[in-house]
Amino acid sequence: MKILTIVGNRPQFIKLGVTARRLRELGGKAPFASVVVNTGQHYDEMLSDVFFTELEIEAPHYNLGMGSGHIVDQIGRMMAPLREVFDAERPDALLVYGDTNSTVAGALVAAHLGVPVMHVEGGERLYRRVAMPEETNRIVTDHLSDMCLVSSRKAMRYLAREGFGADRLRFVGDPMYDIFKLSGEMLQSREATQPADFGLTAGDYGICTIHRAENTDDRDTCLGLLGALDGAPFPVLLPAHPRLQHRLQNWGWSPQTNLRLIDPLGYFDFQSLLRQSRLVITDSGGVGREAFFAGKPAIVPLESSAWIEAVEAGLAVMTGRSPERLAAALAAIAPPANVTALVEENFGAGDAGTQIVDEIAAFVTARQGWDEGAWHPLGRFEQLPKAVDSAALSHAAFTDLARYAASNGWRAGQLLVDVTRGFDGAQDLLALARAEGFRPTLLLDLATARFNPLSAAARAQFKGLAGLADLAATDAAGAALLSQALGCEVGVADPAGATADRDARGAPVDLNAAAKAGATRLHVQPWLWAPTPVSPFESALRLVDADNCAAQADLARTWLA
Repeated sequence: MKILTIVGNRPQFIKLGVTARRLRELGGKAPFASVVVNTGQHYDEMLSDVFFTELEIEAPHYNLGMGSGHIVDQIGRMMAPLREVFDAERPDALLVYGDTNSTVAGALVAAHLGVPVMHVEGGERLYRRVAMPEETNRIVTDHLSDMCLVSSRKAMRYLAREGFGADRLRFVGDPMYDIFKLSGEMLQSREATQPADFGLTAGDYGICTIHRAENTDDRDTCLGLLGALDGAPFPVLLPAHPRLQHRLQNWGWSPQTNLRLIDPLGYFDFQSLLRQSRLVITDSGGVGREAFFAGKPAIVPLESSAWIEAVEAGLAVMTGRSPERLAAALAAIAPPANVTALVEENFGAGDAGTQIVDEIAAFVTARQGWDEGAWHPLGRFEQLPKAVDSAALSHAAFTDLARYAASNGWRAGQLLVDVTRGFDGAQDLLALARAEGFRPTLLLDLATARFNPLSAAARAQFKGLAGLADLAATDAAGAALLSQALGCEVGVADPAGATADRDARGAPVDLNAAAKAGATRLHVQPWLWAPTPVSPFESALRLVDADNCAAQADLARTWLA
């Protein structure tokens, strides 16, 4: 088994180190061979042999040397050479990380070559695609992926809401937490930069990274933030990228008080300073998460952050591009209590490397022989129920049924419209029956209802439909409860023995034909019926969609009012 991994910047190499370390631990028992491609998306002089040695990361087998450029041009230039690598290596799957241009370029090539895609850190969302173009990369990669190997609990929820089924989601934890724990152990026995090297004392300084375009491209924004840092009530170390140093030189600006610009640091040097700092100021998602792992308060000079867990836990504050808000946060933010339990609840126990390797091996083994991935929320294409003739469940068919019931003197209890699974479609069917001069019974089983039938919203629905149908519960206790809640008479109707609108296999039943053949009690589930015939399987999805829409509407009313 062979897995191709595509990386393009330093954070992705660091995450690659997690799986590489696990494969080395397994030795000859490793479930797959790893082939690594470095696109060279971000040239980084720190990606040297020393860097790979420090973290025991395997050197890439391919170096494409793409270099920098506009996001569209860069993605386009990557795809042809990546295609050549795929053709040469013929991998069983592609492993990608995060949201870089390299990630989405690799996923696009793999998807069109029929190679399964495994995406680590899938599902993270800011819901900002203009200011954060990487968000588009991540979304596209998620939807091309056969399996999202998810790093945070909230990302699992985001993907489920976007229609990802359980077959495409695995919570593996954050590989950065693995590396964070490992580097802490390694720092115990190796030399690294210390606060004293800058004349500082542990716990009495801040460490900062500022690199995002929205904070560094505009002169006023950049100098406003740096001015606030310079005015901090304690020293702040800023390892400045050469690009930022060049801009500051052109602008003729240099710090005068507490901000200290220093050269970029190696991984362990930065980790040493971060762990001994008082607080962290960063617009980097990775550094912000490391601050959370280290239990350090963080200030995020952005309007939103991908890693909201720290903000929600009171461990971080977002100040946007406002120098005033940044200055206020520098003066007020306090160190948190022990956060290990909170970190591990959200990001796993630090064994993401093991879980990623295990999930890849299990998926690739299981996928052999599949024609398609599990693109549908309920499974793979070959597992899904196929379309069937559902004309018997059209509104026209129900109109005929109501007309037959009215012309043959049926009582209300002979046609049961069951809303136990939801009200979706009930209003339409009852209106059709009324137009034909027939009044059915609206039925509810309180014990198995998918909603709270005594809630204010449900009571309003029942009262709105009471003019079109008699109300009934499936037992006397339920009838009493519903009658008390609604303040009106509620009967008892048992659907046992009634002819249902679908059989035991889920296939539609022609109730008109059943009635004419002698059936005298019919059981209708309104969400199955539609103006244009829809198979029961698709009707079930409509019910799920209706539930999701209702939940989202409730959230919107509550939080956006």
